[in-house]
Amino acid sequence: MSELLWLLAVAIGLFIFWRLRQQEECARLAAANLCKQQQLQLLEVALVKRRLGKGGLIHRYALDFSQSADTRYQAIFEMQGRKIVSVEWPVMRDI
Repeated sequence: MSELLWLLAVAIGLFIFWRLRQQEECARLAAANLCKQQQLQLLEVALVKRRLGKGGLIHRYALDFSQSADTRYQAIFEMQGRKIVSVEWPVMRDI
């Protein structure tokens, strides 16, 4: 019986890991689309925080991007599932 519980725990752990990896891939695609819409160069995307919201888990990501070769800025966006909930863009200088 304990072997069955151990196997079930491992299966649940693998499922959760797989779902979180899917969420990260979705966030990378969303970040690329955000940068493409604003005509910016995507540099890096990193998970900052996870929290429980009304509709489920809310993932907060930091998005590093560049306007030109010598600039680097960071935006913050939140996703709930595969949907972008909010985006916070920094104040950028004009080129």
